[in-house]
Amino acid sequence: MPPGSTVLVELSKPIDAHKAKRGDEVVAKVTQDVKSDDKVVLPKGSKVMGKVTQTQGRAKGQDESQLGLAFDSAVLKDGTQVPISFTIQAVANSSAAMAQAALDAQGASTSAGSTNHEGALTPTSQGAIGLPGFTLSDGTLITSSTNNVRLERETRFVLRVNGH
Repeated sequence: MPPGSTVLVELSKPIDAHKAKRGDEVVAKVTQDVKSDDKVVLPKGSKVMGKVTQTQGRAKGQDESQLGLAFDSAVLKDGTQVPISFTIQAVANSSAAMAQAALDAQGASTSAGSTNHEGALTPTSQGAIGLPGFTLSDGTLITSSTNNVRLERETRFVLRVNGH
């Protein structure tokens, strides 16, 4: 996959900064075919694998909660594992949560540029979307100054393929 390609994925299971440990496996599912030169190089349904790189639950006396993630390979449907280094370009609440929030907010559109009208992520989305108080830095670190970082199942990511 060419560097700079983007891959849209969603988490297969939740990750909680309080419970996660460094080295824990993270699995995300590819939600759209990824093409290069009109050929599908990473089909929808493939998995992207990663690890928790750092974790800090929010506790008394701590200002923030942090969760570091590094995605480093893809597993094709036939089981072939391909090492690919990814940077997290965007993290967003699940489609269901975003749709509910959009209904709750009815027209109060504050992040119109980062998702389309259905709250879908696009390859150009950046940062933390639909996750109040969360920030994304260095392409690996998700921080919350208000809550413990917990990413629910189906939390969505835009991953960007790093150069070699």
